[in-house]
Amino acid sequence: MTNNFNWGWTSNLSKNKSERKFWIPKSFSIFPGGFIKNIRSNLLSDCFLGFDDQMIICGELTEKNYFEMSPKIKFKKISSGITTFIGLTEENVVYFWGEDLCIQEKSLGKKTFQKLVQFPNGGVIDIVCGIGDYYIVDEKGILFHFGITEFSSIEDLEYKHILTWKPIFKNVKRVFSGQDSHHYLVITNDNKIYAAGENQNGQLGTNSFESTSIAKLVPFPYEKVQIIDIQCGSQFSLILAKEKGFGQVYTTNFNDTRLIKDLEDRICSFTKIPEFLEENIIQISSGSSHSLALNELNEIFVWGNNSNYQLAQESPFTSFDSPQKLIIQDLNYENHLIVYSGLLNSYVFSHPHKPLIIDMLNLFQREDCCDDLVFFEDGKKSIHSLIFLMRIGKDRSILLKDDLKKIDKKNGEKIVKWIYSGILTRDIWELLIKVGFNEEEIYAKSHYKGIQQDLQNLYFDNETKDFSIISQDKDIRAHKVILIARSELFRGMFINVQDSSNKVHDYTNSKFQSIQSLIEYFYTDSFPNDLEDEIIQELSTFDDFFQLNSFKNFQKQLKIKKVNQTIK
Repeated sequence: MTNNFNWGWTSNLSKNKSERKFWIPKSFSIFPGGFIKNIRSNLLSDCFLGFDDQMIICGELTEKNYFEMSPKIKFKKISSGITTFIGLTEENVVYFWGEDLCIQEKSLGKKTFQKLVQFPNGGVIDIVCGIGDYYIVDEKGILFHFGITEFSSIEDLEYKHILTWKPIFKNVKRVFSGQDSHHYLVITNDNKIYAAGENQNGQLGTNSFESTSIAKLVPFPYEKVQIIDIQCGSQFSLILAKEKGFGQVYTTNFNDTRLIKDLEDRICSFTKIPEFLEENIIQISSGSSHSLALNELNEIFVWGNNSNYQLAQESPFTSFDSPQKLIIQDLNYENHLIVYSGLLNSYVFSHPHKPLIIDMLNLFQREDCCDDLVFFEDGKKSIHSLIFLMRIGKDRSILLKDDLKKIDKKNGEKIVKWIYSGILTRDIWELLIKVGFNEEEIYAKSHYKGIQQDLQNLYFDNETKDFSIISQDKDIRAHKVILIARSELFRGMFINVQDSSNKVHDYTNSKFQSIQSLIEYFYTDSFPNDLEDEIIQELSTFDDFFQLNSFKNFQKQLKIKKVNQTIK
């Protein structure tokens, strides 16, 4: 079940402007099922991008309805300025919509989708909007720009002008700018950060307050960290980087010069936010003058300016110069969370977990074909010994079973639930620390990445496999517990058939590679890279027959394979 919230200044929830500011997060749902993978917001509208790459536009940039589906264009990325949006399609066409924008004396209408530019000699890998500035990175790593800010062009590049775009930098992998900023940062292919634009408040992080039209290298501990993301506000920038496996946030200024009483306190280089030194931050997002962050325990932090209630604080005069934890009533913190800072508002999206985790959760709750017990202070629970062995190993399992005897059933089951699903919240983290797990171990075993890695390792563990599937006279070995978790057909078979431990199931009519690919999918949540067309075709018929719990993800993975085969 989805569980999305919005607060601050919004243009999409009400036509009545007096109702558009609110500090208490409101729950909302837009897409059928509410699955949102991206949003971009400006002063006029919000654009929500669904997991099927379809978009819904909300607010003043719609023709007929307040909530209106976009034209049947599939977007892979969208970005927003103050009153405009740009979107990138799979065909590398960049579309524009929003307030009037003049290009070569042609005024583009604000409520219609217009083709802005198409690069004929290569694909587009990134797009972003600033305030009146637009950036595109092509597949050769060249950064193009048009807009109101003057940047120096690349003098030695042979370039045929496409509309008014001009090349301003080379070797670019990703570009970042804020919808209310006149500066940009890029990550190059050699994983360095360069910055250019306005810099009167040190937002470029170049150890200087001088603005520059030529991108300059940003001093940063490149050899120690892995750069994950960059966010740009009006007068500040943030960098999320992994250091020794932990996500740390670096900042120039704490989001708003209005919070700095003495201009001498301005920061012109990237420094760590001290409040996050003990946190593992996995996501950051910045608006004009505020930011949000999410840690691996699904805890949300806010800081910056609250003039439009974008920090979810009751008084617009309550601003934070350092991150503060935000608790949202009715938010399902066990779901997969995404945070987003709009220009003057904030969002948190709460989605069900990926199918693999859902299947493991169902296995935990149903207790089908369990072969072991764990005891608590006031009760017990049936478990699958293989899941414990796979996730925490034999020695740790023995120690944990002794520790669980000293814990009440409610908290003990939370620990067992984490072993099955990897879902991690603050209370589960504290319980795991209490029974002897260390932080690094917990994070490595948590969420989708932890479950997926352990199942991939189990796939290659032939010694513990206890079931055979025959196809075209060839034997495929697997673990019953994994088959039960991923397929209702196998679940019914093992529950209803007595003494199924040595059973062999024959699928002579199916191709060996098809069955083998299906079993590999059960463990890895993906398919081999070298599938032939006829195998993909046969696999596409399997979801109904095998009654796959994750049939939507199954078909999505097959679709990706079909597209890749077409490209080849």
